[in-house]
Amino acid sequence: MNRAVANNPGRDVVAGLSWALAAMLLAFFINAFPAWSALSQQLGKQAALLPFGLLGLILLPLALLAWRRRPWDWRCIVTGIACAVLGLLATDPAFPAKRIHVAEYAVLALVLRRALAPWLKGWSLTLAAALFGLLAGLHDEMVQGLLPSRSFGLRDIGVDGLGALAGSLLGHGLRLAPGAASAAVLRWRDLPPASWALGLLPLGLGVVLLAWPLERLAGSAIPLWILAPLLAGCALLLAQPPLPDPGWRRLLLILLLFTAPLALYPLLSHVPPLVFR
Repeated sequence: MNRAVANNPGRDVVAGLSWALAAMLLAFFINAFPAWSALSQQLGKQAALLPFGLLGLILLPLALLAWRRRPWDWRCIVTGIACAVLGLLATDPAFPAKRIHVAEYAVLALVLRRALAPWLKGWSLTLAAALFGLLAGLHDEMVQGLLPSRSFGLRDIGVDGLGALAGSLLGHGLRLAPGAASAAVLRWRDLPPASWALGLLPLGLGVVLLAWPLERLAGSAIPLWILAPLLAGCALLLAQPPLPDPGWRRLLLILLLFTAPLALYPLLSHVPPLVFR
């Protein structure tokens, strides 16, 4: 990253394009399941290997280029592979085509790493990319809950999260998109305690309390009171005094853009003929 970008991360054009690519990938993931299901019926178990082969073709040249700058961290690579294997094992055996989610969200996490790279680095970047990947998986499942031929599943969200964590760990271990230069780096410990206690933690709790009961509410309109914790968390975060660092302000805005729209899905379940499944 050059000095101009380090001093003004908003000028990182590649990061902006990475956000756009992440949005397109998520839209593709939501609509690609019928195609992968048909492919699985034609090729059997071999179909599940295709996305991982594609992931390897993407990672290998990037990793070899990164190796020339800095050796790989094999502990992160092994841990990332273990997360991917765990995600494959956790997939519903009745729907083997869903194993594709592990590779999909690993790729998404790699793109999110580059999107977040102007502000974060190291473990902050790795965990943030995995978190945003998990939130993307939650959007994926909630959209599926409104589609006639699909359904919402907490297990699938966990698989998506493991895939995102695997991809982010592999990116960390292979030194891909290592993150911000020292002049631009943001550190979680630099956030004021009030931002954690009165903003981020209530928002995270609101997301969990929204998603957790949805499987038991399938087949009917989702009660609107379930939105209260999420909306309260968003309001508390917005009520915090503006942070002096523009990088943190931008990241917290991105977090709100990922979480606040989750409130739309229960609202849509009250619009005929939509039914949450």
